Amino acid sequence: MNDRGIVDLIINLLPGLSPGEKIKIIDSINDEDDLLLMSIKKTEELLGRKLKRRWDINELRNRADRIETMSRMRLIKWVSYSSVSYPPLLREIYDPPAVLFYKGCLPNPEKSLLGIVGTRKPSTEALSQAYKIACGAGNAGT
Repeated sequence: MNDRGIVDLIINLLPGLSPGEKIKIIDSINDEDDLLLMSIKKTEELLGRKLKRRWDINELRNRADRIETMSRMRLIKWVSYSSVSYPPLLREIYDPPAVLFYKGCLPNPEKSLLGIVGTRKPSTEALSQAYKIACGAGNAGT
């Protein structure tokens, strides 16, 4: 679980908001009570726009609890933008995710990193090329 509890996971589930808007909300509150007390008007002022959708915070809390339970069962961890564990280079991209889900452990930010991003349904040729690129990078020490 995140060091702020489940509150950032609830914020990540807020519908109709961009990752950047979710990060604004994460940065503006300290705990779940702050989120519960945050009015629609205050949220709209913070985001600088009218909200098109309303949300049921109790429903979102229940969904976040289910996600937390399923994540634990599948050994999936998550880290929020508010956490010191959030990858520093990921903070620098345009529109970083408010919450990052991962398996294993987060990489050491002091070491060189390489990420390969692709489709969930790659062709056989794409799999072969990705394997070659990853092997070449690994052999080069990247």
